[in-house]
Amino acid sequence: GLDSPRWNEGRSEVLGGTIVIVGFIAILMIHEGGHLVAAKAFGMKATKYFLGFGPTLWSFQRGETEYGIKAIPAGGYVRIIGMNPLEEVQPEDEGRTYMAKPFWQKSVVVMAGVATHFVLAFVLLWTANVIVGEPDRNKPQLEIAQVVPETDDGSPTAAALAGIQTGDLVLAVDGVPVATWNELTSVLRGHPNQRVLLDIQRDGALLQLGATLTSRTDPSSGEQLGFLGVSPQVGRSRDNPIM
Repeated sequence: GLDSPRWNEGRSEVLGGTIVIVGFIAILMIHEGGHLVAAKAFGMKATKYFLGFGPTLWSFQRGETEYGIKAIPAGGYVRIIGMNPLEEVQPEDEGRTYMAKPFWQKSVVVMAGVATHFVLAFVLLWTANVIVGEPDRNKPQLEIAQVVPETDDGSPTAAALAGIQTGDLVLAVDGVPVATWNELTSVLRGHPNQRVLLDIQRDGALLQLGATLTSRTDPSSGEQLGFLGVSPQVGRSRDNPIM
């Protein structure tokens, strides 16, 4: 079927491959964009900004520069007049050629592409650490991240039988509010093989679900502990945006 593990695995591989290709193209064109911006900033005449080589598939003209896509996606380029010493240049463009500019300006144009990699790396790392953050398992939340379908002996877990779903938010157990995941697990562990009533918030609606907990043996004490069969969403740890 379309929802088989093999199908999902193949779909994930295609998606991953597509992301890699799109990312590579984006980095490539940002690199070439660095050359283009630097050249225009120094008054050089850039006539082409293209992805790929060979015949033109699509392009448009904006000002004196043509932007587009070539048939062979094996790189990209910016064409600045005067980079080829054999190129014929119109008299009115003599002062706008690459060769006519001071050495330091030509050096900036050449290095601008490389500089974009450092800027992009900084932006991506800053975004990942400050805005996205990373999962912090020391900050479990009351929202359900996963419902365990079966116990060790293959029987359904209490959560699966009760109809608990990913994304549910546990508010109370037997009418007693719980404010943290640790409070929830503490209450549940105290009710092995007992039925409990869970107050659940799902998509903004309030539900009450009954669940008969199973039990697990605490390996350190030998005590029987109540087991529901869920795992929590975890908070995210983010860096200070300034430090």
